[in-house]
Amino acid sequence: GATPYRVLVQRGGTVVTLGYYSTAEEGARVYAATPEGIADLAARNAPPTPRPAKRPAPLPAVPPSSSAAASKQSSAVQLITSATNKTGFKGVYKLGSGATPYSAHVYRNGDQVVLGHFATAEEAARCYARTPEAKADLAVSAAPPVLFDGVELITSERSNSGFKCVCKLHNGATPYYAQVYRKGKNVVLGRYATAEEGARAYAATPEGIADLAARDAPPPPPQPQLPSNSELSSSELIRSERSRTGFKGVSKMGSGATPYRVLVQRGGTVVTLGYYSTAEEGARVYAATPEGIADLAARNAPPTPRPAKRPAPLPAVPPSSSAAASKQSSAVQLITSATNKTGFKGVYKLGSGATPYSAHVYRNGDQVVLGHFATAEEAARCYARTPEAKADLAVSAAPPVLFDGVELITSERSNSGFKCVCKLHNGATPYYAQVYRKGKNVVLGRYATA
Repeated sequence: GATPYRVLVQRGGTVVTLGYYSTAEEGARVYAATPEGIADLAARNAPPTPRPAKRPAPLPAVPPSSSAAASKQSSAVQLITSATNKTGFKGVYKLGSGATPYSAHVYRNGDQVVLGHFATAEEAARCYARTPEAKADLAVSAAPPVLFDGVELITSERSNSGFKCVCKLHNGATPYYAQVYRKGKNVVLGRYATAEEGARAYAATPEGIADLAARDAPPPPPQPQLPSNSELSSSELIRSERSRTGFKGVSKMGSGATPYRVLVQRGGTVVTLGYYSTAEEGARVYAATPEGIADLAARNAPPTPRPAKRPAPLPAVPPSSSAAASKQSSAVQLITSATNKTGFKGVYKLGSGATPYSAHVYRNGDQVVLGHFATAEEAARCYARTPEAKADLAVSAAPPVLFDGVELITSERSNSGFKCVCKLHNGATPYYAQVYRKGKNVVLGRYATA
């Protein structure tokens, strides 16, 4: 007829018809704009994950008497691998090449739920492995295989029939039909009276044989990349007096089931890692990131050695002496801050030990720890010698920036050049302003200029 081409997608175990079109290209454009089409395009453009040629040798047995090893083993999560997924893990997809290109997804009640975005596939796989869906996957993989006429069938929780690529459409004599996706097309294998008959037909196809082989394939070799956040003790979590949750990188965003949000700053951009039910869960996720590992290493670093005694002051020199002029020129100007509890910019108090004050700067979007000091003044002197401090002094000495008679607050850490103003895109109103009030980010509005 006039519109012979039909567009189908599979959502929540049901085949959904999107419409009929006069040409195949029109239908393809409609499919490409759907979430399924966008995911297919991202998967097609993602680089393939190399698979090991040989199953790795089993690890040596751990003696039962080792309680520490047993505790660590019990707290570790089992990652669910997938040979058909280009990332190598089930529920993990690569969607670009930014700071957090890997995302973890699950299907719940027929809807795709994004659990979070991560820097590595392993981090995303750990997030997926803690979901009820992952535990159900492990239970299914541990269950005995389903056989029908001597053929092993491939089960699926996402299908309304219980079997992969088999769907139930109606209640007639042959309500079940099996289909595969080949060369960009859905190919119907047939209609059947029972789901097992349809599953047997799919299991005999090249796609079904590949699925069975992938399921039985050896997992990829372990990569010594990041520690599992479940293996971290409470003493290894990064605490913060400046955060209302008590943990660095964790903020509370409401009172729902998962009110605690985990944020990191990567490449000048604030990246959300996920939402969690407790602050401790969020703190474990942050502690397993590269930023958390760096913070822990900085916290555990030995303090900078200090002289046992301050040398006696030199005798006063007449003003005409060149030595006094040299001493005055070598002095550094400390940069004070009324909003910082230490009284100095770039100086923070992190505990009550021998060197509780640390000096920080932001370089290329990353927080760099300059050192730990016994007094705030020592940390302020360290900060005052950095290029960032000299830039601060130059900005404070520069004339104020005025707009409509109002003095604006500049910031080198913002991509817009102004504090609390960020540029998101290149549209009509690419700039948005926000403030942090009572534990929440409040958006003030979107604007055409910074």
